[in-house]
Amino acid sequence: MATKGPSKYRTLILTNTALVSDAQCTQLREFVKGGGSLLATFETSMYDEHNKRRPDFGLADVLGIHAAGAVQGTNGNACYSRIERKHPILAGFSDTNWLPGSQNRLPVAPVASPVLTVVPGFVNYPPELAYPPQSQTNEPAVVLQEQGRSRTVYFAGDLERTMWHSGHTDLLNLLGNSIRWLTREETPYTVTGDGFVETFAWETAAGYAVHVLNYTNPAAFHGWLDSTYPIGEQKARLQLAPGTQVTRVALLRAGHDIPHEVHGDHVSFTIPRVADYEVAAVYAG
Repeated sequence: MATKGPSKYRTLILTNTALVSDAQCTQLREFVKGGGSLLATFETSMYDEHNKRRPDFGLADVLGIHAAGAVQGTNGNACYSRIERKHPILAGFSDTNWLPGSQNRLPVAPVASPVLTVVPGFVNYPPELAYPPQSQTNEPAVVLQEQGRSRTVYFAGDLERTMWHSGHTDLLNLLGNSIRWLTREETPYTVTGDGFVETFAWETAAGYAVHVLNYTNPAAFHGWLDSTYPIGEQKARLQLAPGTQVTRVALLRAGHDIPHEVHGDHVSFTIPRVADYEVAAVYAG
């Protein structure tokens, strides 16, 4: 979400955005040079807008990476990531040297002082062969850069797809940590509460809108929803542009106003219940 006031840090997330034109690469290069931060995964910028494969990433210089082979899939067990050194994107991971990896990856050339390296995947049958043939490599699983206000993160695998397909929360936490590192913990809005939800916020002509989609159900990671499982309180906190005066907060699905509190440049409110979805409209005078 972009707030109406100037943000100290700007961030773009390109999840396997494979087709990127030369002109767009130039725009992204200038964005990062200007202090913007960028997260990219897998084959981002490996193709131009005509689906023609490049010999190297179009954003190689921006992300500090170079392609080093063809895409690697899995024939049983996906690859792992080996922890090589401490970093904020690994917050919360302890008592382990390995993390789950992605189902597919594009090998990249070694980099100095990697945070995570690839442990190649392996077959899951027969049992006597079901173990990693290599426990450590110099192939990076993630490449991190920082220059001035700009930070970049590149994951060599389709981490977000693997997370959704497998439901592995370690991958979700790794992506969340990476985004928080990129933004230096700057968060335009938060929604906290029990349940499995997707949230996003928009600026509107009247003020702001916070959408909450409830995916809580036994088949949450399988793409279908047989029944609605209502969830309880969802506490929202939204950053306001300087000088914004909030007049009311209304739940558009439930059809009534709810109490709100303004503290400095943030407004807080609680959505008491979400069935399938809810939209909280924040009206500003």
